[in-house]
Amino acid sequence: MLVVGAASVGSAEITRQQEVFFEREVRPILIKRCYECHSEDADFAYGNLFLDSREGWMEGGDHGPAIAPGQPKKSLLIDAVRYERENFEMPPEGKLPEKEIAALVKWVRMGAPDPRTGKVREVAEADPNAGLDHWALQPLRNFGLPSVSDTDWTRSSIDQFILSRLEQEGVEPAQDADGLQWLRRVSFDLTGLPPAERMVQEIIANDSPETREQLVDEMLSSEAFGERWGRHWLDVARYSDSNGSSHNVPFYNGWRYRNWVIDAVNADMSVDRFLKAQIAGDLMEAGNREDRDANVIATGYLMFGPKVLGLFDKEELTMDTIDEQIDTIGKSMLGLTLGCARCHDHKFDPVPTADYYALAGILRSTVTLDGRWDNPKADESDWSRRAVGDATDDEVQQFLAKHKFKLRDLRGDVARSRGQLDDLAIELRGAIRSGDDAYAAEVQGKIEKEQAKLDKLLTEMEPLEQQEPLMAMAVRDVSEPANEAIRIRGEPHSLGDEVPRGFLSAASWEGQPTVDASASGRLELAEWIASPNNPLTARVYVNRVWHLLTGAGIVRTVDNFGIRGEEPSHPELLDHLATGFIEHEWSLKWLVREIVLSRTYGMDTAHNEHGYAVDPENRLLWKMNRRRLGPESLRDGMLKIAGLLERGRVNQVVSEYPPNSLGGGSQPVEISDDNRRSIYIPLIRNSLPEFFEIFDFADPQVTTPQRPVTAVAPQALFLLNSPFMFKASEGTAQRLLASLDQPSDEQLIRQAFFEIVSRLPTPEETAVAASFLKVETSGGAAAEETDGRLSRLTLLCQAIFASTQFQYLD
Repeated sequence: MLVVGAASVGSAEITRQQEVFFEREVRPILIKRCYECHSEDADFAYGNLFLDSREGWMEGGDHGPAIAPGQPKKSLLIDAVRYERENFEMPPEGKLPEKEIAALVKWVRMGAPDPRTGKVREVAEADPNAGLDHWALQPLRNFGLPSVSDTDWTRSSIDQFILSRLEQEGVEPAQDADGLQWLRRVSFDLTGLPPAERMVQEIIANDSPETREQLVDEMLSSEAFGERWGRHWLDVARYSDSNGSSHNVPFYNGWRYRNWVIDAVNADMSVDRFLKAQIAGDLMEAGNREDRDANVIATGYLMFGPKVLGLFDKEELTMDTIDEQIDTIGKSMLGLTLGCARCHDHKFDPVPTADYYALAGILRSTVTLDGRWDNPKADESDWSRRAVGDATDDEVQQFLAKHKFKLRDLRGDVARSRGQLDDLAIELRGAIRSGDDAYAAEVQGKIEKEQAKLDKLLTEMEPLEQQEPLMAMAVRDVSEPANEAIRIRGEPHSLGDEVPRGFLSAASWEGQPTVDASASGRLELAEWIASPNNPLTARVYVNRVWHLLTGAGIVRTVDNFGIRGEEPSHPELLDHLATGFIEHEWSLKWLVREIVLSRTYGMDTAHNEHGYAVDPENRLLWKMNRRRLGPESLRDGMLKIAGLLERGRVNQVVSEYPPNSLGGGSQPVEISDDNRRSIYIPLIRNSLPEFFEIFDFADPQVTTPQRPVTAVAPQALFLLNSPFMFKASEGTAQRLLASLDQPSDEQLIRQAFFEIVSRLPTPEETAVAASFLKVETSGGAAAEETDGRLSRLTLLCQAIFASTQFQYLD
């Protein structure tokens, strides 16, 4: 019999039955689920853990041995696959099926018999000095414009850089997109909406450079520009209206940050100030109370990461929160994977662990999480809040300490009571339809009783809400800032040497800011990040804008400018745009205008065999990339065409959600979704609206500089069957019928195509659509004919909405 325990592990002691179990049940799981990241053949063994040999899991990785033979509860591997440790869940893309987890548990309980042998690959120690000559860490260079042969083709400096490369490779650029194609593209790119009918008429009447400039300037000055480009930043700021994790409470004040971002973009706030305010706005000078409030609200950027608020190990919670902030700053502002240096020197980039903890000291000296408030009902941590408006921070703290839990409970009770009333109203309608008067009277009595209960709760809650000071999710400095100690292997309680607060040594320069010992260092960090001397920040921001407007970044790994990221396709163009961006006072609107008015941006998307043969990935940009609209543009575009889109600012969007109603994500949350713009729809972590989930919305759990793009069956099914599609299609059909005076079928078809996809139908499309619209009526009744025509036109509009012509930008 095999004796359970570490000594029992060895191929000589494995029985035939155990070997068969391993080969049939365990090895296939390891190969399919683990080897990609934890094997000899992996490009990089994450955590220095190898699972393709017995010696690999016995020796373990950065966190020690992966398996305690015979003891599943003490085995890191089992913890990971069971998702029992926050931020230590494997495989990261999704939990294993219960059958596979059970097989691994059974194997470990057997003593982890493993017939595999082999030496563990030696992992070279990271060299924090390697990579200092990497291109992204070099100072920006202002290249002169390259020469080109076809000088008639270029309209801007951007075109010269693009055409120069194309001429070197012997590839001709694509033809220009026609005026309507360009207008639809630029309208969705700048506003997230289809072009206004007036703009369409203008481009038809006069498609000149002057007309295009005037239309672009109009879009840049619209409120819709801030809503569209503010959403781009919210992707990387991992904005959400709830905390997520195991304690998914609503962020009742999160909307202030969202609106601040929109306002900042519309005001064309210089991007260097925009970034600085989000790191240290509360420490920046402000001319008046309004500016001071805006600066405080901006620091919400540091607050929005998901947090395990109920974690009892508060040191672990603090270090995990700091790690999430460092990771977000690294990817969103600097284009580096800084989180990799928490446990050891970065394996690829010149980021030593000491640099990570130099940044950690700054954030440790910043209050993100408050204590548990002196209240026995509270077993979870809370996030920091700051006063805005006429209130003071002290008044906010006093109100929270005295009334937070009372108000939380009342809001929960009110929400549940309103939900109960909604359910009873549905029940009453059913009772009335059934003709059961006694049952209807019984339900009516329940409604009156519940209404009385709600009125009593509101009487108690409303005075407290009137006393509640205005507040924002925002950070503040601790009273006694201090340096941070390196945590050996990233373990919160394993202290190493103390590190002075500071920045990345690989991106330093003479005369850079130094941390004031009496402050957190956030202000100096903000100045360091947003400095024109920082080789990363302007490049990263410009590259992200290029990616959003063309479909691929000059550096395609938009959040990773490190050694493992891709090389830039046009390094001279990247630096040219970055230096121009800085010279034009870090103006986003200037940068967007430069790109969309270039001939490069205005190229057609048509395929070319020679271009494809030379450059199949279109890295040289010999044509414009065809891009699919995101879920917001799809939804908002359909609502606008249907005449249903409700414009205007929306503030609080989760006030109807009780504080503890959202769970940990296992239960769906009903999302309020009227006809407002998508940026104002509540974003509940772990329970996004169906439209967003299906059409590749940004994951609000993490910073998302680059959204995934998938083509899957549920997308087609949604476009065919969803109530939203019917609403938008019927609204469009009704508007078309009302806008034309006794229209013919051909007029309706032309107008439907023109408004939905900004072009006229082909003769073939017209013929097919006309055949579809013919309505057979019995006796020619006018009402029946009208209803039939609306129904068929609704289906035609839905078909056009569901086509690739609408879903993609040509």
